[in-house]
Amino acid sequence: MSDFPPSGYALLRVFLPAESLDPVVYSWLAFDAAGQLQGQGESAPAELPQAIKLELVIPAQKLAAHRLTLPQQSLKYQDALIAQGLEDRLLGNRQDIVAVPGPLSGSERIIWVCARSWLEAHLESFAQVKRSADRVFAAYELLPESAEALHYASSGEALIFRSRNNEFGIAEDLGTLSLLFGEEEKMLVPEWRQQTSSEPPGQWLTGE
Repeated sequence: MSDFPPSGYALLRVFLPAESLDPVVYSWLAFDAAGQLQGQGESAPAELPQAIKLELVIPAQKLAAHRLTLPQQSLKYQDALIAQGLEDRLLGNRQDIVAVPGPLSGSERIIWVCARSWLEAHLESFAQVKRSADRVFAAYELLPESAEALHYASSGEALIFRSRNNEFGIAEDLGTLSLLFGEEEKMLVPEWRQQTSSEPPGQWLTGE
């Protein structure tokens, strides 16, 4: 399922690696206009197949999730409000932080935080081969939102999860999830990387 169609795909979804690779190789999935999987593989940036749209997925291992109550303000104040809300929560070099609003959880907004230098390095690797992302989003957003059950998926050697209350995180195994969430129903998402994210795209340095 890795032969490239001559005209390219409708959507190419590229998963940024959590680990440091030299040279960098990206895992990818390709979809047609109906959202059906048409190809998959691992490629260097210059060898990625062509597509009408390019998505980049930030791994859970590179993300922290914070919850903020943001007042109803114009979007032009949003970055300042997020920075103020996170001021006492972030450690280390704050200049090397990018914070982007994610899904709503009740009256609170999930704020994704990752290292700016790490993300910019990957965006630059695409820019060098004249590719730019149409959308960048958190891997967690490929897990379905549900008030009925916690959803989890295998990511590398760990599990990523999204609880009924929009709590996000990484667990070593199902035993750890049971310790954290007790008897709450837990549902495996086997093909989570093929799911559709319904969240609006965040401004992950892409100029959106």
